[in-house]
Amino acid sequence: MQRLLEISDTYQLPVYQPIRYIAKLSSGRTEPLLVTCLNVADNNIRQEIVLKPTSNVMSYDALCRELLASLIAKKLEIQVAEPVLVLLDAESLKLFEGTDAYHQVKNALGYNFGSICLGDGYNEFVKGFSLHNKLYKALQIFVFDILIANADRREDKQNLKT
Repeated sequence: MQRLLEISDTYQLPVYQPIRYIAKLSSGRTEPLLVTCLNVADNNIRQEIVLKPTSNVMSYDALCRELLASLIAKKLEIQVAEPVLVLLDAESLKLFEGTDAYHQVKNALGYNFGSICLGDGYNEFVKGFSLHNKLYKALQIFVFDILIANADRREDKQNLKT
């Protein structure tokens, strides 16, 4: 996991540590969690992070694919959430005691993939949803997903935010 911290000589993934558990998100096979975190390098920077804890679904390889896909999309100027690493340790585990996410977090101690939460303003593209003026944007994302062979794009769950 240490290898993911330093992507190049000029870019390092920011590392965050949770300070508050908000909720388990309702969609996503990785059962993402919404958490408020502090940037480890600068404890004054707070961010809402979508955390994808390492699990049988979100393996180290899957984490690497998520990161690589995010960096490629960014290079292609496709708007994506900023990737980060979230450090889950014994101290942060206490935040999840008594919650529906406790066992998920307990099994994912260490570095985990996350992204800065983009907030509201995005629509999930599901069967029957009209794209109207977002057709070109959606096409870019679909082509990108084909390029990276995104396993989350299936007929039953397009899972596209526009």
